[in-house]
Amino acid sequence: MAPAVPALISLALGAGTAVYTGETQRRVARKQMRQQQQAQSQAEANVARQRQENALAFNKANAKKPNIAGLLSSASQFGTGGLLGTNLTGPLRSPLGGS
Repeated sequence: MAPAVPALISLALGAGTAVYTGETQRRVARKQMRQQQQAQSQAEANVARQRQENALAFNKANAKKPNIAGLLSSASQFGTGGLLGTNLTGPLRSPLGGS
């Protein structure tokens, strides 16, 4: 029976080492998973921020500007013909409706 005792001790130590190694690997894997999730979240936030900045830059670069010349031209032509007068000038283009 004496030769069996060292074998059992060796077996127990081997099993204990395997359990310890397995637990250590599990902790390391869990830590790496958390780090990967944090990196993924950060990358998604960066992409969203970059998209918003790109949209703002695009809108700023392509801002609609009023056509001042066209507005002035149409304003000067409004009220020159017959019944197209404004409320202030009337159809005859005088403020009081006379000539």
